[in-house]
Amino acid sequence: MAFTVGMSSTSEEEFAAADERPDIRLFTVKRNYSEIAVNDIQYVNIWQNWTKASRESVGGPNFKYFSAVCWMFGRRLYDQYKIPIGLIATSWGGTRIEAWSSPTALAKCKLKHHEEPKSPQNSYSVLWNAMIYPFLNMTIKGAIWYQGEANSLYNSEIYACTFPEMINDWRKKWFEGTNGSTDQMLPFGFVQLATIDPKIPEQRFPRIRYEQTANYGYVPNPKQQNVFMAVAMDLPDDNSPYGAVHPRDKNTVAYRLSLGARAMVYGEINITFQGAIMESCKIMSMEGKSYVRVSFRGADEEGLLIKSHDGFEVQIKGTGQWTATKMIFSPSSDPVGIYLTIPSNQNVTAVRYAWSNRPCDYQRCAIYSLDYGLPSPPGLCFIP
Repeated sequence: MAFTVGMSSTSEEEFAAADERPDIRLFTVKRNYSEIAVNDIQYVNIWQNWTKASRESVGGPNFKYFSAVCWMFGRRLYDQYKIPIGLIATSWGGTRIEAWSSPTALAKCKLKHHEEPKSPQNSYSVLWNAMIYPFLNMTIKGAIWYQGEANSLYNSEIYACTFPEMINDWRKKWFEGTNGSTDQMLPFGFVQLATIDPKIPEQRFPRIRYEQTANYGYVPNPKQQNVFMAVAMDLPDDNSPYGAVHPRDKNTVAYRLSLGARAMVYGEINITFQGAIMESCKIMSMEGKSYVRVSFRGADEEGLLIKSHDGFEVQIKGTGQWTATKMIFSPSSDPVGIYLTIPSNQNVTAVRYAWSNRPCDYQRCAIYSLDYGLPSPPGLCFIP
């Protein structure tokens, strides 16, 4: 989220847009951490006090102001509804979720003590204290979140707890801090992790992507109500001067996030805000051969947009090993199903999709929605 507009691939277009949208106001919190909660905004360090949107205010220094995803998301909502919008950017690149969570939230996941991190800004609750807590008496409409890289090798196995509990805690604290004027089910959107350098062998990001959805594979879900998500795994930028983990196409990310907000926050109907979700898989026989049929829910009634036949793996019974397989067809008579080959003489027990640090080239993953062109998120299903 700290990646700034000037670093993005559409910076010039956004600078020009900012000059024409002074009804969008911007506020950027300076990076700071604290061992105790900061009670008043007057004690917050800031890079940018409330400012009208303009080329100058949007185009600040790299990794300082203004957040590209925050700006582009807000700009899209302004263009849709023509209402004044205030955007608060409070972020610190490379930080862990534990730093942004209150002690109450961390205790829900049995986190109380930890080793001293190399970076003090990653200590438990220190960014919550300095960069979130001071705003709890300010009524807000919603929040968006783009984080997870720093947890891919730290407490990744409990992110499915820490992330939902942080959301629940923020909602409770903001509702109480504003005497009920902030929705107690504060709408919360997040960006599912993009890609990482393809040369890194460890499959760190697929797991954290799934953990971001509380291990459901989609949102909203029973643990994350009123939550929406933008899938970003199909936006690799291997040549980004800021590293592959920082793709420059933030415009597509913001577009996908804005669809979720339009549907879940502003109540637009008949709008698709997520790709089709892998729902189930089973063995089927046709013409003497066995295949795995994978079904998707939320697909357009006319079917799925297939851009590639790659990205699927099957698990071999008794070994726990995953083997790449191919999609062979998606029949018109079965618009929500695709069919996968089965390795010869193998008994498969599960299927997973896009389980890779970098699952595809730019916007060339296998499954998209027909209407809005939204990618399906990573999926996992077990064969009964």
